[in-house]
Amino acid sequence: VVDDVLDYAKLESGSFLVDIKPTKLQDTLNSVVHSISQKVKEKNIRLRTHFSPALPEILETDSRRLQQVLFNLLGNSGKFSKNNSVIDLSVDVVESTKREVGACSSHGVIRFSVKDYGKGIESKDFETIFQPFSQASKETQNVYGGTGLGLSITSKLVNRLGGSISVDSEYGKYAEFTVELPMIGGSVDVKEISGRLDKTVIVVVESEQNYDYSFTSYPIRGESHPLSTEVADVYGLRIMRCNSLEEVYSKLSNADVPQKDHIALLVHENLYDESLDEKMNKLVGEPNFTVITHGPNYSVEKTKSRHFKSLSVMFPVALLDSIAKHVSKQREKRHETEPGCVSPSFTGGLFAALQKNPDNGSKNTTSTSKNPKVMNIEDKNLQSLQHGGAPMKPPAK
Repeated sequence: VVDDVLDYAKLESGSFLVDIKPTKLQDTLNSVVHSISQKVKEKNIRLRTHFSPALPEILETDSRRLQQVLFNLLGNSGKFSKNNSVIDLSVDVVESTKREVGACSSHGVIRFSVKDYGKGIESKDFETIFQPFSQASKETQNVYGGTGLGLSITSKLVNRLGGSISVDSEYGKYAEFTVELPMIGGSVDVKEISGRLDKTVIVVVESEQNYDYSFTSYPIRGESHPLSTEVADVYGLRIMRCNSLEEVYSKLSNADVPQKDHIALLVHENLYDESLDEKMNKLVGEPNFTVITHGPNYSVEKTKSRHFKSLSVMFPVALLDSIAKHVSKQREKRHETEPGCVSPSFTGGLFAALQKNPDNGSKNTTSTSKNPKVMNIEDKNLQSLQHGGAPMKPPAK
């Protein structure tokens, strides 16, 4: 309460300072997401993150104040959400999102949206909730408490950051707060990242998850993933999604994949098997695949240098950049084996499957289409992993 009053007084007097500088947006959001996720655990609420394919890793803003804004909004959502429900944090690049010569403009707007499916807000209260010492109703004050300063402070902070805040709600169904800030200092070179993953098939291996959405009758968006269909379309990626390693072997044995394509396996640690390398070597040859694991426990000793603690909170650009780096290292081994040629060990089921396909015969098996196809992409409900963000080093022994 004291901190709220002091912050409000500083904002009103004009003595509240903001420090605008290049900020690692991924780190800024990870801290907030982790804190709020822990806070809402007692109500069994999942905080879901949805990140735009074009979301840059660097943004010029005040990281601490942006965290304060999001913490206030997400904290409110947690307070008014039902047990066993979800809160959605979406971060999108709007306006200048068209790819011009392979890059996204740095002069757009970055939009943060916080949406919960609790009691909602009546439209008559949309303006008053941003006023100091004001709450939507007496019931809100009596049941949930608070100073009534949180949204007022949040609104003033957003203004000091050069942005705007708005609310949309349907009473009894949902409430959504949207913050828009100038996207200064950040850009994503789609063409460059896409080029680094040319002739690469990304295979995501994780168990299918089924979630209960009975907490609301309002239609909500599906589960998100940094390697969604939208991301695949933007970057021109080919992604194969499997629920087990056996499914991977089966699909690769029959897949129409050019011989020189590299297979990047992104396997959840719970599904990893020690025989994976041996079986993949028989299918495509050792230099032609890369195994990367993910999960909160770092349980696969062999891949600790190629492991993500969580995929669910990663920006697509950060994940793709890391995958490209790991693939590049493995491809170097391939060139050392036989520069410019396919590894001699590439004689497994994948090669045999290619020979059986007359359309992929001897005409052009060493090049890819200018418009690579997305292979078997499905937006299934994916496991919500422990939040952790970008690739992390394994715990110290």
